[in-house]
Amino acid sequence: MIGLVLVTHGQLADDFRAALEHVVG
Repeated sequence: MIGLVLVTHGQLADDFRAALEHVVG
């Protein structure tokens, strides 16, 4: 199920990662 979410929201994950990196610095 988690894998399905990662595949379905792959682009969202990339955006979230970019936002997280921006917050962390």
